[in-house]
Amino acid sequence: MNCWIRILFFLSLFLIPPLTATAGNPRDTVKGSVMDTFHVKYYTGELFKPADQKDPYSLKGFEHYDQRGYLGNTGQAVTNYYVDHPIDHLGFRYFNNDFASNLINNDSVRYFDTHHPYTNLFFIAGQQKEANFSFTHSQNINKNLNFTAYFKRIRSDGTYLQQATNFTTFYISSNYKSPGRRYYLLANVIYNVDKPQVNGGIKNDSTLEYNTYGTDRKVIPVNLMGAQRRYRERAYNMTQFFNLGFHPAITDSTHPPRFCPTSAFSLSTKISDEAITYSDLYPDSGFYSNQYYSKLLTHDSVYFYRIRNALGWNTWEKKRSGENRKLGMYLNVENELIRINQLAGDTVIMNWIAKAGIFTYSDTARSTRMKLTGEYGLAGYNSGDYRGELSAQQGLFKKRMYVGINGVASLARPDFMSEIYSSNNFIWRNHFEKEGIYSGKAFLRSDKYFFELGAFARREDDPVFYTSAALPLQLNSAVNMTGAYAYKELNLGRWCFSNRVTWQSVPVTDAVRFPEWVTDHSLYYHHNIKKILYYQLGFDVFYFSSYYAKIYMPATGQFYVQDQKAIGNYPYGDVFLNVQVKTVRVFVKYEHVNSGFPSFAYYAAPHYPVPDRSLKFGVSWIFNN
Repeated sequence: MNCWIRILFFLSLFLIPPLTATAGNPRDTVKGSVMDTFHVKYYTGELFKPADQKDPYSLKGFEHYDQRGYLGNTGQAVTNYYVDHPIDHLGFRYFNNDFASNLINNDSVRYFDTHHPYTNLFFIAGQQKEANFSFTHSQNINKNLNFTAYFKRIRSDGTYLQQATNFTTFYISSNYKSPGRRYYLLANVIYNVDKPQVNGGIKNDSTLEYNTYGTDRKVIPVNLMGAQRRYRERAYNMTQFFNLGFHPAITDSTHPPRFCPTSAFSLSTKISDEAITYSDLYPDSGFYSNQYYSKLLTHDSVYFYRIRNALGWNTWEKKRSGENRKLGMYLNVENELIRINQLAGDTVIMNWIAKAGIFTYSDTARSTRMKLTGEYGLAGYNSGDYRGELSAQQGLFKKRMYVGINGVASLARPDFMSEIYSSNNFIWRNHFEKEGIYSGKAFLRSDKYFFELGAFARREDDPVFYTSAALPLQLNSAVNMTGAYAYKELNLGRWCFSNRVTWQSVPVTDAVRFPEWVTDHSLYYHHNIKKILYYQLGFDVFYFSSYYAKIYMPATGQFYVQDQKAIGNYPYGDVFLNVQVKTVRVFVKYEHVNSGFPSFAYYAAPHYPVPDRSLKFGVSWIFNN
């Protein structure tokens, strides 16, 4: 264990889980500070989600507005440092989407039920002309009908040449309940567009590591000077529920009985189209091994259209007796039709997928939570694919602690792009076997004492990966990975020390690459002034150990294997001030304050440096009247 790991491990004591862990809701350690003042509730389009969620309004962690791992500029592609990342649901998937971290999808659209108009404004400004703005407005037209609008815009020039980002997303959602409660409707329209410049990384790492050009990063040569990726998605989603139920017995003649739904048949329609474009004004720059069609201009494009229809049945929380259920269930059959247009030729794909699940309702089974879901490809492109997931937790010692497990088993056809692809720089046609992924996790958590301990294991059978030539290949064997995590938040008077650490055991293989250690720490002082102004003043430190990370190929948007450059073993420190006055939250952050110490070897991925120190300002303002 190297010096930095010893120091961080000694400081951490008990540390926090990875981002994918099931930690309890973080508390705001400022006594009396506002946390979800307005109790604004929302729910998402996830299959028959059994409980509302509250829109959080906490000062804690407010400065963490963006995830770690983006390639040099917010809005660029993002790399992943954690073994225990989510496993996709069944269905057609074109590729591992490097834009996905910024996109809105049907499962992340929010549906509100507001008694008063609700508006949330969020704005961030930083150096290199960084601007990050989002806007949410929700309003009930009447007690049965709500409309919500969401808009987000990211724009930044970046620290290095040819690194600008230009991202826009918005959606409009609506939910409706008929006056008699026999009919429910969820509907949304989504638009995503991302147009980042891509530079292929810096040409020579020594120009950064020896600080050859001083602090002016715009003079450091990069690999691509005229390349851009573009992704555009338009989607329409609608789910209708036709409710079955009963009228309670008349107990008061002045108040006629109101229909009570107990179950429903559902009909869902989802229509979307996606366009992916890669262009390069200088394809003969020497960055690519091949130019198959033109040495003067690259303009690769893929377009696919998708329509999905689903018929289902699900329970609601009430029984015919009028009592609340402890256990709910759903059944669903989905048909999926996809048409793909690309240089390799047009392809039409059909899928039939069955889905089912049982789960506990949170309001009636608070000590025990359980969810079991299954998906199976009945026919078509993903015929024979399956995915099953079990998650459960049990309260102990009067719910002072919880013990839980989560397991996923999946067997699915690899991404379509890995089998058939044709462009100016890459052409391949493969036939791969199905990939199996089996993941399990167990944890012990206490929301009262603010800690969580857990362990996880993951097995990937016949994984498809991209070789050092950036070409897809299947590993005809299994890869076994294990790990553990810990979380602990210490509060000593007005000081809070929040820590998290993840240890990962990953075999030496080309298929997967992850660091052995990932840690995250936050130490801050918090106080209030006359219970009007609340503030936190402190610093954050993020670290991952050295490893041979995969490198990014802009032409395909995929990460591929390399063994020449190890990254990591470098701590990233931020100093921040968070302030809250009523419904206004503000942060000021000096990001990567230790830039250049202990070295200039700071990379998110090989040849993609993390930005130097920069000052950032953010504000959130909620209106609810």
